[in-house]
Amino acid sequence: MTAAEIYPELVRAARAFLASSHMKPFPDTLFLTLMEFGNINTTLLSGAKTALKRYTNRCLNIMGLSQKSKFDRLKLWSKIIETKFMNEGMYVRDNKTGNLVDCETPGEGLDRLVSSSAADSVSDDDEDDAGNGGEPPTLMVPPEYGPDDEDTFLLDFFTPTDQLDGFDPLVAQGADILGDDGLVDFELGVSYFLSAEIMRDALLEQGYDLIGGLVTAWLNFLVAHQRRLGLLAYTDNLERALDVSAKSEFQVPVIYKVSGMFPDPFNKACYDYFYFGSDESAMTNVNWMLGNEELGIFVEKFKGSTVTKKEAVDLRVLQTFGPGQFCLKVQEYDRKQSQLAEGSIPFLLYFGHSSGGLDEEDTDTIPELCFPNLYIECTLHTLSNGSKFISDVSALWPSFAPLDYHLF
Repeated sequence: MTAAEIYPELVRAARAFLASSHMKPFPDTLFLTLMEFGNINTTLLSGAKTALKRYTNRCLNIMGLSQKSKFDRLKLWSKIIETKFMNEGMYVRDNKTGNLVDCETPGEGLDRLVSSSAADSVSDDDEDDAGNGGEPPTLMVPPEYGPDDEDTFLLDFFTPTDQLDGFDPLVAQGADILGDDGLVDFELGVSYFLSAEIMRDALLEQGYDLIGGLVTAWLNFLVAHQRRLGLLAYTDNLERALDVSAKSEFQVPVIYKVSGMFPDPFNKACYDYFYFGSDESAMTNVNWMLGNEELGIFVEKFKGSTVTKKEAVDLRVLQTFGPGQFCLKVQEYDRKQSQLAEGSIPFLLYFGHSSGGLDEEDTDTIPELCFPNLYIECTLHTLSNGSKFISDVSALWPSFAPLDYHLF
């Protein structure tokens, strides 16, 4: 399937998901934000719950029930599907047999509900017509649902042939935007959304558990119904997207916390010392900012040198050293080439052993919180003796961030 062919199925899945119990822990607005990011026209989703409610009330009236009465939910689901297909003019009830028969060829994707042979259900007259070269009518088999079939019911309800709320014209617009060569890449979309998008748009203020939980629930929904939605070709891509979501569960909250710890005391002391005076009087400020162990590192590896190079870089964390340590092993990273920078070598980056302005009870430090393959976007200062320190940390990125993507 081309991206343009998949688009209606993704819209269908989004409508079903939005109306399902999967959404109970999450606000609708957050899901609409996720869909808008994925180029799903949210106008197509806005009427999903209303359409389902309208058919639910109509079928309850037909069955002589009300929302307040006790009723068999599974029979109601079956009645809703039957009524919806009849309302759309796809099926009519045969006066002789009482069966639902097609008015035209059923739309693609309805095979689960359609009998491929009507031989056991046609009347004698129908058999005579079939024997004379006529085609027996195709029947819609009334669907039977189990208690765990809510997803199946909703995917039956929100069909690709849905005419509700101007569905077809908007889907056509979406397909035109994607085009036959459009790409559907769940892994890239999830990687970008759970790194740059949620941080730049302050979505994290809603809490990561909501955001990450919603992304995972949506991906699991697509995986569970990928055959029905024509997504079998994307099995590996969806699994990689789920892996990204799992990594983000740990990495994103850590990044959100560490981001508030810059500038750390050690690198700030280095910056002040080398850019606002490196004489003995400047050491007074260094002595005030650093503890004894940090001060020993400064005197041994930094004092007395001069800055020879200053540049904006991305640093990739190669190794952490556990609790109580002052440093990380890092190396420059070339985001355009998606690899460690050519000609660069690993080096130790030192940090102050202070919580950097957090609550006094919170004693975690930057080196203790960081993890391998974290990216630090900053300014790197190189000294005449080869030691390095950083300033102006503009962003931290998780290991799965697609830094080579043009929007970064």
